[in-house]
Amino acid sequence: MSPVRPLWYYTYVLQSERDKNFYTGVTANLMLRIKQHNNATAKATKLRKPFEVNLL
Repeated sequence: MSPVRPLWYYTYVLQSERDKNFYTGVTANLMLRIKQHNNATAKATKLRKPFEVNLL
């Protein structure tokens, strides 16, 4: 039996307010993922927080 997968995935672009660079990601839970980026619990971006949502 295969695991249940979400039906929708979101592609998002964040801009670091610290260095003005962009980060692009894909997730099934957009609000949780943005919180993870801004709370420094995402390894890839923890040194570049805070972020603003630039494009959804």
